[in-house]
Amino acid sequence: MVGQSRASYHPKATPRFYMKEEEIAVSVTKMTSAKTRFHFLAAQTMLKRQQCLVSCKLGSLSKADATAFKERIEAEYRVHMTLDGLPIATVRVLTKDGVPYKAYDQGYPIGFKALDATGVEHFFLYNHLRFYVLYYKETYDAELGQIVGFEVEPLSAKHKYEAPWNAEAPLLSTCNPMTMTFVMPGDMPQALEMGEEIIFTYDVVWMVSDIPWARRWDTYLLKESTQN
Repeated sequence: MVGQSRASYHPKATPRFYMKEEEIAVSVTKMTSAKTRFHFLAAQTMLKRQQCLVSCKLGSLSKADATAFKERIEAEYRVHMTLDGLPIATVRVLTKDGVPYKAYDQGYPIGFKALDATGVEHFFLYNHLRFYVLYYKETYDAELGQIVGFEVEPLSAKHKYEAPWNAEAPLLSTCNPMTMTFVMPGDMPQALEMGEEIIFTYDVVWMVSDIPWARRWDTYLLKESTQN
């Protein structure tokens, strides 16, 4: 679903251990344009780092699709997905009594708008997603882990590639591990205008965490408490 929602706590959920290289299902939001359906993230392999994977290319953005994206950005729509029962979230660092702490906003925005030097407003799409999967490692078995966090950093990048496009093995010049080129904040963003070619990409980063499985909802609930 695309929209706004809040975390739901599942106290009776059963802990699940994943082996290294075991496939983990992802419940993924799908966005559908008038002509194209695309997936944001496929099933993932435990502890396998992924970089610059291409999920979809839109050949030419129609005026109707560009307008639809802009309307959803204006309305602050967010995309939602889950991994091992945990909702995806963007991270905010807040401060209480001078002490910083991490809070979650569920989902991630579709894009953003900004003014150019002349004061004209433009819309941009978050077409690169950097997923951070937090896992708690069992001390007795280094090959076992439990998912304790699912975070995303949405980024925007006007991707480039050497023609012709190879759908089976796409090679980007703007995101390529072989040349150590990665999407970063501050890159030229992907504009939402009619005729734009848009390439959707993502990374998956696995991060060991000291959060035990029983405490993995704490950050979500902390965020909820700030809304009351």
